[in-house]
Amino acid sequence: MFKKLAMCFVLTPKLPKSYISIKNIRPLLNTVYNITKKNHKSYSIEHIVPKSLIKNKKLSSDLHNLMLYPCNVNTHRSNYKYISDYKIYDKSVILDPNGNKIDYKQPMKELDVFIKTNERHLFLPRKQYRGEIARACMYFITTYPKYQDIIFDEVLDPFTLLTWHHEYPVQNYEREKNIAIKELQQNRNIYVSYPEFLVLDMQLILDKDLSIFKKYKY
Repeated sequence: MFKKLAMCFVLTPKLPKSYISIKNIRPLLNTVYNITKKNHKSYSIEHIVPKSLIKNKKLSSDLHNLMLYPCNVNTHRSNYKYISDYKIYDKSVILDPNGNKIDYKQPMKELDVFIKTNERHLFLPRKQYRGEIARACMYFITTYPKYQDIIFDEVLDPFTLLTWHHEYPVQNYEREKNIAIKELQQNRNIYVSYPEFLVLDMQLILDKDLSIFKKYKY
């Protein structure tokens, strides 16, 4: 169990003023992720914190928790916990960037693939998604504190979250997405706007000295 210190964060997170229907966000996401009409049906909306873990249906519509994944990848991920290593088990499945199964013929780090392990409910995402996943999870934790332990236990552990946030910095499309969502639901993911605040808030949550990150240049 971790400390719940929602009122002590660097910036007090703001709840959405309104929750928009997910179907209305699709055109915006297509633009942000640069998905063409030709490829539109190849991608679907993914809940980073899975809907199955969100008891309040209204919260499952929070746009900051959504991203676009190739359809096949979305199906494979299910509600499995994100992991950070390339460990391959006897029944793991290796997926290419489009979610198609591939054979294990060379080091995974050279291919930048997805790895799914059904028996253990584990899922390794590709590098391009890891930073976005980390910042979305941190947003959800601080905006809806009662989900903190659920996310750390079942979605993404805190030190993987910290590592991904730093190893995969905020990208331009994340900034564009953040601005667009603010217009729709009147709040932002502060860890996209101010990435340096994430480690400070995590330090409060974990009650640990995270000075190893203090010289990182955001």
